[in-house]
Amino acid sequence: MPHLGRGIGVCQHSADQNLHELPLADLDQRDNTRLQWTRVNDLPDFVYFNHSIHVRKGVGCATCHGRVDKMPLMYQEAPLTMTWCLDCHRNPAQYVRPRDQVYNMAWERPSGDPDLGKRLVEEYKIGSVEQLTSCSTCHR
Repeated sequence: MPHLGRGIGVCQHSADQNLHELPLADLDQRDNTRLQWTRVNDLPDFVYFNHSIHVRKGVGCATCHGRVDKMPLMYQEAPLTMTWCLDCHRNPAQYVRPRDQVYNMAWERPSGDPDLGKRLVEEYKIGSVEQLTSCSTCHR
């Protein structure tokens, strides 16, 4: 599990998050101890998942993790099943957002720009549906 500083680094990207509102961060730094993490999202060992490729391709944190800025305690928002993942891999334009909005939990797709997702899929060079749904994309 990651050190608290890793989670804090992600939280710093959220416009709604104020680090001074995180008492656990103070506890971790004050006592120089590691907090005990409880895994919330646990994929089977046969699934390969890499956060960085999803972030680079414009998949927002809230897409999979939900509005963590509004969760007093983390919970699993999405089922993270194969069917759920394939829905995104088959229709990436529905889920992709501008890269500068990946960490923005409150981002909403602009209603006046119905082609935004399609343009971002092309701009970010997101693979074809055939590539994204190939077994070896997620199972290695």
